[in-house]
Amino acid sequence: MMNSLFDLETAFDSGLLGVEALQHWPVFGKLLRAVADGRWNQVYFEAEEIFQSSDRASKVFALQWAVSASESQYDLKRRSHWLKRWAEIRDWASDPYCQYLRTYQEGVTAIFAGSLREAEALFRRAYELAFQQEYGRGQMRSLFHLGLVFRNRSDFKTAQSFFTQALELAKQRKATVFIARIEAQFMRLGDGSTPQAGEFRLDIAKHEIEVSIRKRDFAAARKQLARAERHRRVRHLTRHRESLMIYLALVALGRGFSALWTRLAARITDPLPRIRMMELKKTAFGLDESETFELAALKEMHGVDSVIVRSSLDSDSMEVCGVTLGNIGNAHVRNLMTLLLKATAPVEKETLCKELWGLSYDPVVHDGKIYKLFHRARSYFGRNDLFVNTYGAYRLNPELLPSAPGDTRRAS
Repeated sequence: MMNSLFDLETAFDSGLLGVEALQHWPVFGKLLRAVADGRWNQVYFEAEEIFQSSDRASKVFALQWAVSASESQYDLKRRSHWLKRWAEIRDWASDPYCQYLRTYQEGVTAIFAGSLREAEALFRRAYELAFQQEYGRGQMRSLFHLGLVFRNRSDFKTAQSFFTQALELAKQRKATVFIARIEAQFMRLGDGSTPQAGEFRLDIAKHEIEVSIRKRDFAAARKQLARAERHRRVRHLTRHRESLMIYLALVALGRGFSALWTRLAARITDPLPRIRMMELKKTAFGLDESETFELAALKEMHGVDSVIVRSSLDSDSMEVCGVTLGNIGNAHVRNLMTLLLKATAPVEKETLCKELWGLSYDPVVHDGKIYKLFHRARSYFGRNDLFVNTYGAYRLNPELLPSAPGDTRRAS
């Protein structure tokens, strides 16, 4: 029976769930038709009806689609309710397909909880189980969600690899529904020949907005900001959200919406972005006495007026935040800073592993090690803005770097 249900899933994925399928499997057909139409309450009703059957395959089929419907609604409470129904399925652990489905659903749960490492391990296991059973739909879904995991970890190169594999399987199965979902994810990875293209484009847009604000051309700034925000959403560039909010607040102030400015400005609580906002306001509008005092206090408290990088021909004589690299006791931090200072482009994780530890990069093994090293370096130098992560590649903040050997650059 399970093989027949797999055929029904294939018909659904390819958009060919027609009258013949509904007549052959009237109960399951109603469920999938409700899914296709987005009638979620009907989905839960049909799933509950099917779940009353004593047949294990029917229960599993109903369970997975009820869970999928709750995910589509982002109704985590209802999803949790349906996941508990696994206890009503006898001997599910002895069935390979049930093992796959349970592992896959646990992986989705881990994504919702933000546990991306756990999610990666679970989806890899789910893929293995689906591969062993030659269950193409399971392989496709597992690869797709592995792509989502790496996308959320800003490792867009690996994400693209998984999405490509999932897309190939989807095309083989003629799964038009999944093809559309995967292609939508490709749109979020950037539109250039490199993964960084989307981010660089947004950096240019932000510069244009800033120029317009300084010129007090708020009509142009408003249009540029709208385009930049659309680009940020499409490319999933979450780290730029706060900086665009700064521009929105200043544009609101320039257009006379003082109440909106007050609300938005109050939401900028991180010290460094707030300093940036105050300095832009100082340029475009000027600051009152209390704002001038706040800006000076923030700069003094967070060392923004201190020299960030003092370059030298000798790498050991380079200074970062007043610390000479040659005097750093931690060899890994010292080598990391030397590597980033000499780099002319963002440094990929593969390069970091090879140069720092002489190892081939494995995301499962080395991601935690890399994150820990950068956290240690930030703590060592006392600057949270010292590094920029661009689609899984690292560089020093370009605003803090000297333009030529011997120059110094102060944070602005």
